[in-house]
Amino acid sequence: PLCRPCERGRLSRRPVERPLRERKGKEGPMEKYRLVKREVVSGAEEAGAEEKGQGQLVAVFKLTSHGRMNTYLSAILSRVEASECRRVELKATGKAINKLVSVAEVVKRRRPGLHQVTEIGSLRNLDHYEPTEEGLKPVTHEKSISFMKVTLFKDEPPGEERDKPGYQSPL
Repeated sequence: PLCRPCERGRLSRRPVERPLRERKGKEGPMEKYRLVKREVVSGAEEAGAEEKGQGQLVAVFKLTSHGRMNTYLSAILSRVEASECRRVELKATGKAINKLVSVAEVVKRRRPGLHQVTEIGSLRNLDHYEPTEEGLKPVTHEKSISFMKVTLFKDEPPGEERDKPGYQSPL
């Protein structure tokens, strides 16, 4: 039980003291290894691989799952309202993708006339571990992480951007 009985027989709100669990010689599978190198290998063309510029100022925002939506919205809308900024890129990986979609939709509603190009893909993370004890072999752990990139254009995007499957015309 989470609560213990008090003097009158009722349950008290004070938590029960529980002994800490002791690990009886059991170690996790990676206790005998240390991380040596972590690298990100793109599974598809990752966001940021294209050339920036073309006479345009590009604002890039990397969203996280911990960031507040209001903070992102105010920063992005101030950049969209700036006359010299013609293109805004929003990037997210993993759990932050749903926040990216929400932020992009709110920005498009508050500032009509924006063209949108959406790209999705996956990244491969490779972690290289080295044994701390002799007799063990090095280990490489691979995991896949999804990413999304949303590009918002004030003007009509170039032809190659417009022909992509993720293109959406303004509202």
